[in-house]
Amino acid sequence: MEMVTIKDIALALGISHVTVSRALNNPEKVQAKTREKILAKAKELHYVPNAAARDMKKSRLPVIGVISLNMGRSSYGSEMLGSISEKAKETNYQLIFIHVEDSSPTELDLNFLREKRISGLIYLSLDPCEIEYQSIFDEVKTVFVNCHCARGNYSSVQADNEQGLYNIANLVFHRPWFTRSLFINFDESYHAAVKRKQGYIKALNDNHIAFSADDYFVVPVSYDYDFTVLDNDILGAIQRGVNVIFCGRDEIALEVYFSLQRLGFSIPQDVSVIGFDNQSIISQRVYPKLTTVELPYRNMVLKGYDLIVSEDSHSICNVAISCDPIIRGSLK
Repeated sequence: MEMVTIKDIALALGISHVTVSRALNNPEKVQAKTREKILAKAKELHYVPNAAARDMKKSRLPVIGVISLNMGRSSYGSEMLGSISEKAKETNYQLIFIHVEDSSPTELDLNFLREKRISGLIYLSLDPCEIEYQSIFDEVKTVFVNCHCARGNYSSVQADNEQGLYNIANLVFHRPWFTRSLFINFDESYHAAVKRKQGYIKALNDNHIAFSADDYFVVPVSYDYDFTVLDNDILGAIQRGVNVIFCGRDEIALEVYFSLQRLGFSIPQDVSVIGFDNQSIISQRVYPKLTTVELPYRNMVLKGYDLIVSEDSHSICNVAISCDPIIRGSLK
């Protein structure tokens, strides 16, 4: 008679073999009703644990899966991956990386993670975005970093984009020379763009400044977009009294630098420019250096790692990491 395996139990119950494994090896991680059903079926099928396999599992380091999205687009991607690798080494965990660009991991990728018996999954994204649901999110403890899954209730670590924009805007609105501001945001299909707009409007309201649709533009997230079409809009804003331009991303701020140069205005003497993200390849290489808001990549990924390795596997934790202003020469 062939030895019964956990896959046989899973097949008989119509559930995941991962759930069966948890019930047999980490019963506290499975709901009581499900656990009882699994234990009853194991007894019925005369299941006997494989002692050799169990001992081998105990002797190896626990494994965490990491799915990373679009990490090759910025040095911040390398920083995030390097930070989590250092942390895993310090805490005696192994990491298995699956890298994807503008797509979701394939079923082959996900099955590979299942075969490696990962104890948790961290989904990292360079840019804030919504992640397509995958069943593996319910099979192992999953934490989303700088992204979120609309389906289901999972732990996540996000940058506090709303408070970040609010803080820098509130600071500017209290400057004695401030007259009027323009906000050039990016596509509001992005969660971060919505939150940054909310922070901006909240700062306006708290300072008794009316929000004007004439002083709010949205540009697409595309390298093909021709920013010269905004020159006339920026000129019109300055003629209305605008002397501060907030930008939803540092890339937009860079284009605003070029636009103001074409129009013959000086930064910050005529117009102050403020970005968001603190991409050093932009913020510290333009002149004057760009005042911006720090997107806390390292802190986000380290917090996500802490959530994955915490012993509490059932509670859902949503953490917002502060985005601090970085004051440089582009602010008067």
